[in-house]
Amino acid sequence: MRSQGLLNKCEGYCRELRQVLRRQEDLEAQAREMYELDHSKDQIMTLLKVGLANLGMWVRDQYFGENYQHCESSKMDLRSHAFAKLPVIGLS
Repeated sequence: MRSQGLLNKCEGYCRELRQVLRRQEDLEAQAREMYELDHSKDQIMTLLKVGLANLGMWVRDQYFGENYQHCESSKMDLRSHAFAKLPVIGLS
């Protein structure tokens, strides 16, 4: 009696294992090929954006007065009085 119960239990486990293996084979058959993405352009653009933001903050800190120290670069008016007084640097 007890051995019959163990046999039934073992058969149930084997049935479940076969179902899992069949599902795994089906998934492998449906699997699509994966391609590696090239993120180097995204990294370069991110570095350029960060560099441009840092340049904007440096220009604000170096050439604009105390009134502009807490101002965002998008809110700065480049035609302001402080900008007009900057020396002109010529290329020779």
